[in-house]
Amino acid sequence: LGFLFITAAGISTVVIISHIIGMGIQSNIEQVNTLKLLGAPKNFIAFPFLLEGLLLTISGGLISSAFGSLTLSYIYSKMSGPIPFLPLPPIGKLISNLIILLICISAVLGTAGSIFGLSSSREKV
Repeated sequence: LGFLFITAAGISTVVIISHIIGMGIQSNIEQVNTLKLLGAPKNFIAFPFLLEGLLLTISGGLISSAFGSLTLSYIYSKMSGPIPFLPLPPIGKLISNLIILLICISAVLGTAGSIFGLSSSREKV
């Protein structure tokens, strides 16, 4: 059940970022056309949109890792008292792995959403 929710959140993230990039291209079509007329390569025009999706999802990953770290610290403080016989892994290593995992997943989802958004608007860029 948890895997289903995570998969749904990942797919919705990719779709939302794709739509944000598509709307960004639509709203900046005059600038895109000007850059095309000046001879800018397609990758040069597409890079800011790719960077926008990446920064949006990485900032979301940082926020979620902050909440996850606070939640994990709270759970650790509550579990150490009532269940002293349960060996818990070091919290520092667990939090650092959580932060790295969330930021990497966010970067992958942001890149995928940006690429899908750019590919759907490829004739404009």
